[in-house]
Amino acid sequence: MKLDVRHVCIPMRYRFGHARAARAAADNIIVQLTLSDGSVGWGETVPRQYVTGETLESVMSALARVAVRRTAWLRDHGDLAGLARVLSAVDLPAELGEAHAAPAAAAAIELALLDAHARREGRPLLDAIALSPFAALLTEAPPSRVRQTLTIGDDVDCALERAGQIEGPLDVKLKVGFSAEEDARRAARLRERFGAAVDLRVDANAAWDRAQADATLEALAPFALSSVEEPLRDRDLAGCAALRRRGVRVMLDESLCTIADAERAIAASAADLFNLRLSKCGGIFGTLRLVERAERAGIAWQLGCMVGESGILSSLGRGFVARVRGAAYLESTVPAKSLEADLTDAVLDHLAGTRDTPVPTGAGFGANLRSDVLARYTAAHSTHEV
Repeated sequence: MKLDVRHVCIPMRYRFGHARAARAAADNIIVQLTLSDGSVGWGETVPRQYVTGETLESVMSALARVAVRRTAWLRDHGDLAGLARVLSAVDLPAELGEAHAAPAAAAAIELALLDAHARREGRPLLDAIALSPFAALLTEAPPSRVRQTLTIGDDVDCALERAGQIEGPLDVKLKVGFSAEEDARRAARLRERFGAAVDLRVDANAAWDRAQADATLEALAPFALSSVEEPLRDRDLAGCAALRRRGVRVMLDESLCTIADAERAIAASAADLFNLRLSKCGGIFGTLRLVERAERAGIAWQLGCMVGESGILSSLGRGFVARVRGAAYLESTVPAKSLEADLTDAVLDHLAGTRDTPVPTGAGFGANLRSDVLARYTAAHSTHEV
């Protein structure tokens, strides 16, 4: 087996910002895994240090270490069913971590393994769920399209211009954490545009201390928010629990990456919803563990995304929400519109006038890699024999 690890840097077509960061380029890790028979699979991750503690460099180092160790799970398991059984029983973020878990690194290698085995069999990567102990989480009739949240960053007007006219069902997420007055002004703008019936939630990206949260949530009270995501800095679960006691529905994101995080949040009564993301939660099986735990605790969940995802993660996000029951929302991107060039040929655009987007059905992650684009935007590359 051979493991190729690439850092790709792709300019974005527009800048996207929130209270913690602003991005004009996608800095992603792409993993190419070649099995002994020549079958090739692809994985992707988007590390964010303020989320999982991982960086581009730490992810590349973790993948180099795992190649050297030749761990039992990193091999050709014969078929997708055998691989699914192995991966569903392994805590990859813990296996790849040193001082702490490495879920972003785990996602990249897990997805590449699953993709290679699935492509060899000519079937979707997400078929692995039905071949694992998590099969009970699957829906009986997966839809052919799913609805994507309209996410508004720091520039409301530009985001609304990009979105265009929307006539179908809609949910909206607004990034907040700028000031109480500014956040209220922007929320009012969205209510004016979409009306009182639209589901509107906000995301502070851990920007507030408790006093700031109190002041801003009071200013936002007239706008009937469905939830507030990661309201407090420093993973303040006690503060989140206090907000819930006052009637605020709290969604956790940056403080919710691993099963250990979930157990802490549940013990603290800190969450009504989990924002799960394949890249920050360790891939398919790491995310499924969190779905299962949320369900047992009576906590809702959504599938989110990282800014700058290519068609690998974006395709899988749509497929995951279509197949796994219970998602409250889907946050994703259309890489062909958000990136200067998508790494894949995935067709993920919205149906005209709606936020509905098709679920890819091709083998592996659902589409194909564009090798010319990958080569054009590769900033660093390492190869490891396994």
